[in-house]
Amino acid sequence: MVKLTLIVVAVAALAATASPLEAQAPAAEAVFPAISVVPDRVVDLGEGWNQVGWTGGVLDIDEALEGFEVELSGAFGFDTAFRSFRYGVPELLKTLSTVDGGDGLWILVTEPGDWIQPANLEERGVFLNPGPNLVSWTGPSGTPIEDAVAALGDSFESAFRWDADAGSFLSFKPPDPSLPAFLQQNTLETLDYGDGL
Repeated sequence: MVKLTLIVVAVAALAATASPLEAQAPAAEAVFPAISVVPDRVVDLGEGWNQVGWTGGVLDIDEALEGFEVELSGAFGFDTAFRSFRYGVPELLKTLSTVDGGDGLWILVTEPGDWIQPANLEERGVFLNPGPNLVSWTGPSGTPIEDAVAALGDSFESAFRWDADAGSFLSFKPPDPSLPAFLQQNTLETLDYGDGL
């Protein structure tokens, strides 16, 4: 029980302090263009924490996680509240019950492996709440981050994507003329289909 509590607190703190995508009021909707992809996609998961996007449609979390080829320690999401799913814990503690296309997730695995997900070929909109959001990019791979967030206009504040290989976040924030250039080092340059941010 102590181990679970520490993991949940660490993820909750991570979600609160390193918000993956922040929008200022009012709420906005991001529309991701349709692309041609294979019917299923293989998500390469490294040991430990992985920030990924769900590219299928609405599914119960149990069904969505059937595509795992490795042992899953937990799945965690964030919209207006922190949500979690772990095997072997009481149902009351499982607050992540469904996933929908465009959802971003934190996945914790004990060893490297793959997660087979359905891929969606349709254009889709993702509703963004003011403040932190955890979403999936379902537009074309290689899209410059500036293009991906352009439709959000002034409501966009910043975006973060976890680089599991480097063990650090990549970040993007629009240029601020009031800050010196050395304080504006954007490391998130492009998005690939299914990236969580």
